Amino acid sequence: MPDRSWEVDLDHLESLIDDRTKAIVVNNPSNPCGSVYSKEHLEAILEVAERYMLPIISDEVYEYAVFPGHKFYPLAQLSENVPILTCGGISKRYLVPGWRLGWVLIYDKNQAFESEVKPGLIALSQQILGPNTLVQGALPAILANTPSSFFENTMQVIQKNAEICYEALLRIPELKPIMPCGAMYMMVGIDIPKLDGILDDLDFTEKLISEQSVFCLPGKISYANYLKINILYTPSGSISYHIKKHVNFKKRKKKLNLHNSSCICFTNICYNFLQKNAEICYEALLRIPELKPIMPCGAMYMMVGIDIPKLDGILDDLDFTEKLISEQSVFCLPGKCFQYPNFFRIVLTVPEAMTEMACKRINDFCKNHRKSDA
Repeated sequence: MPDRSWEVDLDHLESLIDDRTKAIVVNNPSNPCGSVYSKEHLEAILEVAERYMLPIISDEVYEYAVFPGHKFYPLAQLSENVPILTCGGISKRYLVPGWRLGWVLIYDKNQAFESEVKPGLIALSQQILGPNTLVQGALPAILANTPSSFFENTMQVIQKNAEICYEALLRIPELKPIMPCGAMYMMVGIDIPKLDGILDDLDFTEKLISEQSVFCLPGKISYANYLKINILYTPSGSISYHIKKHVNFKKRKKKLNLHNSSCICFTNICYNFLQKNAEICYEALLRIPELKPIMPCGAMYMMVGIDIPKLDGILDDLDFTEKLISEQSVFCLPGKCFQYPNFFRIVLTVPEAMTEMACKRINDFCKNHRKSDA
């Protein structure tokens, strides 16, 4: 509800619950609204969930990204009986948007997730043999060593940008900005009847980018006749800023040469790691009678041939990979993707222990489907 800082309409929420409802999703702090729910409002949502015996999926990727005067409450800390899956990550609060590293925390006092949800999450997390291992390795240091001043400075900049947007847009008669309490977004209401040649919020945003090169998301994605503004954070102390502002060309050249040396060392480490994984896969899969691994000479992949006639209930490489992920939670691409049937592709970028586990599961899969006369 816009007039109540985007709090959930609890009566409307209850009206949507039926026998098909599996969970309630709570996004706090909110994207796209920038709202931060009070403790009392979160407790009211928990009451609804407990009354209908529904778990909650709590999207808290913007945890603690709140402006002064507001407070973030982790939903799991307020729950007595409602089981909660809390989703978090480093892309927002730590300003690492491209790396896509996150986590799911399980709060399950009464073991409601034990039999199906928890095993399902484990299986899901093991489907893709290509997680971002570089950032995984850095995660402990990111979580432990990032100073509180980093978050404080970030939120000061975002709040300043929010205030600039709010004060400027408030002076436009056709618009009604709603001041956010946190996150990185602001929702702005549009009085469509006051605008000539504008049909709705989608038409507004399309013409805005066409005529003024300003990109905003239309509210239709979540709330009609609104638009969403990203209150972007640009750190003034970024590396590029200091290079342009304070370092001359010769010093830059020297630093770049040192950087190139570091890159060469880093590249060597990466390819040693990939070669080791390739050797692990090759040696393990070579012992499986139904498979024929081809040892790669570079890149980060391995192609593995499949002797389909030796496997019971397997039609082709697509059927092989579909059943492999279903039965063993190991994800590989079928050779059909590359116009090379009866092969599958392995990605070699995961830690050694997971590579060995994946190979063992592939072995178990082939053993389970091995024809008795093979």
